[in-house]
Amino acid sequence: IDKEVERKQVARTREVRRKRNAKRVASRIDALKDASLSRTNLMPVILDAVKEYVTLGEICDAFRETMGTYTDPAMY
Repeated sequence: IDKEVERKQVARTREVRRKRNAKRVASRIDALKDASLSRTNLMPVILDAVKEYVTLGEICDAFRETMGTYTDPAMY
């Protein structure tokens, strides 16, 4: 990735995080965690989170917190 492109994207992401509503973001992240622990369709909850500017990294962190990570056993 070109350094200038990276710098601009990081700046845009910081600006979005600065301007978004922190309480609504926290609420959507909690909803993601709750939904991931149930047998609910996750897509509507993910879309609600994205509409509040929850980042992909934050969504993945919420899922890792509740579901953990998968490590392939690397067996033939």
